[in-house]
Amino acid sequence: MTRHLSLTIALVLLLVAAVAGCGETQPREASAPADRLGLDAEVALGRALAPAVEEALGGRLGDLAVQAYVRTIGQTVGRSTPQPDLPYRFVVLDDGVPRGYALPGGVVFITRGLLERLGSEAQLAAALGRQLAHINAGHVKAALMEKVDLAALRRVAAAGEVPPGKPPPKEDVARLVEAVRASAYSAEAEREADALALDYLAAAGYNPNHMAACLRQVSADEDRIRRVTDIAERKYAERRGRVAEDEYAREVLDRLRGP
Repeated sequence: MTRHLSLTIALVLLLVAAVAGCGETQPREASAPADRLGLDAEVALGRALAPAVEEALGGRLGDLAVQAYVRTIGQTVGRSTPQPDLPYRFVVLDDGVPRGYALPGGVVFITRGLLERLGSEAQLAAALGRQLAHINAGHVKAALMEKVDLAALRRVAAAGEVPPGKPPPKEDVARLVEAVRASAYSAEAEREADALALDYLAAAGYNPNHMAACLRQVSADEDRIRRVTDIAERKYAERRGRVAEDEYAREVLDRLRGP
């Protein structure tokens, strides 16, 4: 009798433990390791740093229609990335030097100078897609961490939290802005970004064969252009997709050239 009672109590306790365990439908998100930034911190870092980068690199282009057009294309490509729910932001800088920049967490800058060199919406999507690829592949964060210590990144990220923390030290912001301005990726990172951007373009409905034309506008070397062309022809030989030269001329080039 005593043995049966003990077995019954043990079974009841096991059943209670199992039911309690079933109540935890969502495992807790693991915090980022001490030597890394978590995704939330990356988003906060980009949010906090964006105004200073924008100011340092020419300021925002005043044409709201061009800004809206670029933002729309960027969001379309962004939805085709592995992280479609990142709060992507796309800003045109009023700078004549043809460049693109990216910040951790989804902020992308493209200059007026680069827009003036491009010839179609597909080429614009390629330029934005490459910056999105650098973000999604972790190249942007890695490049900043090579030049600025993790503690400084976290101090600036704290200012971009919601609600925001205290303003970061000006010297931290200045170092990060300079790191973004001088940002350069390794040849391996550029190859990876090119390949990823081709996939993003195709998934977003654009003609991936126009990536090569985009690279020519930023003076990429011929070996790199040839490699991108080969990948596009091999993976997407039958894929045509959107090009939209006339729309780009009307929405961007005509407006930048003025009356």
